[in-house]
Amino acid sequence: MKEFQEIIENIEMMQMRLSLMKLNLLEQQLITKEILSDIKHLEKHLGSKEDK
Repeated sequence: MKEFQEIIENIEMMQMRLSLMKLNLLEQQLITKEILSDIKHLEKHLGSKEDK
């Protein structure tokens, strides 16, 4: 019975680690989207300057 409890605890720890990894990936995706948005904004800004 003790072994079973240890297995359950290990599974719970793995689930927590996976949740943290998922959060990290989501955070990285958000940062990447922000960077891409900034790049597009800069491209538009630089493009409008070149037109003048």
